[in-house]
Amino acid sequence: MMQFLEVAQASSGRAPDELRVFALIKGCEAVGTRAIRRKEHASLLQAAPAMARLILDAFR
Repeated sequence: MMQFLEVAQASSGRAPDELRVFALIKGCEAVGTRAIRRKEHASLLQAAPAMARLILDAFR
């Protein structure tokens, strides 16, 4: 994810730092784990756009 964010940052925005990237990765992991444990796999498709926005907005 760090490489993806560095490329995105090249166009504009804040540079990614290890702490924010780690926190975002763990958040995405938690959302996925929760959905799997609740047998709500389909909800991950609905969550994906919101998670992507969260990640990108953290560095704008």
